[in-house]
Amino acid sequence: MIGAYGDVVPVGGPKQRTLLLALLLHLNRPVGLDWLTDAVWEEEAPASARANLRSYVNGLRRALSGFDDVEIVGRGRSYELLVTSERLDLTRFEKVAQDGRAALLRGDASTAAARLGEAIGLWRGPAGQITGVGTCLAARLDALRERYMVVVEDHAEAVLALGPCADTVFRLRVLLGEEPFRERSWGLLMRALYACGDTAGALRAYAHARERLAGELGIEPGEELRSIHRAILNRDPAIGSATSCELSGSRPSPPLRGISSALPVSGAVRSHSRHVACPPLSAGLWTAGGGGL
Repeated sequence: MIGAYGDVVPVGGPKQRTLLLALLLHLNRPVGLDWLTDAVWEEEAPASARANLRSYVNGLRRALSGFDDVEIVGRGRSYELLVTSERLDLTRFEKVAQDGRAALLRGDASTAAARLGEAIGLWRGPAGQITGVGTCLAARLDALRERYMVVVEDHAEAVLALGPCADTVFRLRVLLGEEPFRERSWGLLMRALYACGDTAGALRAYAHARERLAGELGIEPGEELRSIHRAILNRDPAIGSATSCELSGSRPSPPLRGISSALPVSGAVRSHSRHVACPPLSAGLWTAGGGGL
C-alpha cells in the first residue's frame, strides 16, 4: 500500500493481503464467511479459520485506519468493504475499455485506439501477485486476466485499422508468450507483421501458431486464422491495415460482474489525501454490533 507521500504502508502478511483482495473483488457487497474462507486458504482451512478471518480484518482496519471513506463492516455472517468505486482503477479500466470496444464496433478506430490504450495503461501486471489463494479467488483473478487480454486484442484491432504499429507487434508477442493458444492474438500478430512489411515474419507466426495448436492441443488453426494466412500468401493489401476480420464475439465484452472495482497488482483506491495500492489494498472499521463475526 502506498501512502500520501509515496511511503509504503504494510497491510499484513499473505493471508491478510489475500483477504483484502477477496473483499476488493466484491466491492460494496457482503462476502460470506464460507467464500472468504475458501478464498484465503488454498489448502484445507484450519479449525480456527473464522477467528483468523476476524483477526485479519482487524489487522486491515488498524493498518488502513488513516484512509478516508474506506471501511470494512460486518454484516451477519459476512464482511463488506465499503469504498467509493470511482476511486479504484479497475472502475476506470472497465469504463474506458467498454467505451473503446463500443467505438471499435461502430468503426471509430481512432477513438477506440485511444480509449483502449488508456485502459491498457491502467494495467500494471498479473492480477494479485499473491501465492496460495483458494480456488474461487484464483478463478476470479483468471477472469480479470482474460478481460485484460481481450482489451489488448481489441486495441491491436483498432491500431491496425489506423496503420502499421511496431508497438502492437511487441505487445502481441508478449501476450502470446504467456497465452500461446489465443488464435485471435495470432491472427492479429500476423496482420500486424504483414502491415509492417514483414511478410516472412507473418508466415512464420502462422507456422508457430499451427505448431502450438496441433502439437500441444491436437487441433488445426480455425477458419479465421487460415483465412488470414491465405490472404497473406496472396499478398492481399487489405489484410494488414483494414479491420478485415470480425471482432471476436462481435459484441462488446460484458463487464465482470463481481469484479468491478479493483485493478491487479498496483491498482488503487484513491482518497482525498492518500493513495492505496492493490494488492494489498483496503481498510475500514469493523462494526462489532451483534457480537461481531
